[in-house]
Amino acid sequence: MKTIAWLAAVLVAGCVTPAATHQSTGRVDFTQFRTVAYSVHPMPATEYGEDHTYGDETIDLFHTLLGKKLKAMGYELAQAGAPSDLSIDIAVSAAKPGSAATRFWVGFGAGRALLLFDATFTNAAGANLASFQGGRSHTGMEFNESFANKDQIQTFAALASVDQIERFMTNGGAFPEKKK
Repeated sequence: MKTIAWLAAVLVAGCVTPAATHQSTGRVDFTQFRTVAYSVHPMPATEYGEDHTYGDETIDLFHTLLGKKLKAMGYELAQAGAPSDLSIDIAVSAAKPGSAATRFWVGFGAGRALLLFDATFTNAAGANLASFQGGRSHTGMEFNESFANKDQIQTFAALASVDQIERFMTNGGAFPEKKK
């Protein structure tokens, strides 16, 4: 029984579950905003692992996909420096490729690739509406992604992160509770 509990803990430790860090007192109606300014950028102490290029490319891909998703959601993207109804600040704290060899030979989350970020949503007056921490890890044990290359891992991470932002906005500044 202890072995099963230990194995479950190790497998769950590789997951990144988005969690709200600041929620407004009520539901945020993101549909009231028409123009959105957004930024996806590294923090001063962002963890890159040994491959800084991987992290930079992942952040750029995240930025591009988020812009496309916001447009698809019906928002008008504000030009740089122009006023907007809503601002989304995405501060990336980790963008590491991990180690494919370690993922293969050791497994159980060792050598995992990681993208972590803090997302903050503010209105035109600068009031913090909501924020959350999110991201994605790639342990090599995901279904149909076991032998993914770096480009695929970057794409998985960026798409999952954009999906988390969309879910957060669609659900009024919260993540839906999982059924128990």
